[in-house]
Amino acid sequence: MNDPAIFPIRVVSAQTGLSVHVIRAWEKRYAAVAPARTQTNRRLYTQGDVERLNLLRRAVDAGYSIQHVAGLKEDALKNLVGRPGARGPTDQV
Repeated sequence: MNDPAIFPIRVVSAQTGLSVHVIRAWEKRYAAVAPARTQTNRRLYTQGDVERLNLLRRAVDAGYSIQHVAGLKEDALKNLVGRPGARGPTDQV
């Protein structure tokens, strides 16, 4: 069977270092991720969702506002946080 890995929100929280509350808020307010739902309405995240949330966390940790980075595609996020010495917008002169 080649089913993609799926994870409940608590596992995603542990893998990303984000609280369950923050993951839900980013989902609702900024459409940062769109997890699948079970019949009982529980969220199920893919490995891609986990990777995206990790990139978003790194961008926020670097000083970027989630409001400004949540809509970026993965390539743009990787470019943003992948640069050595990347600084957030508040650190730039």
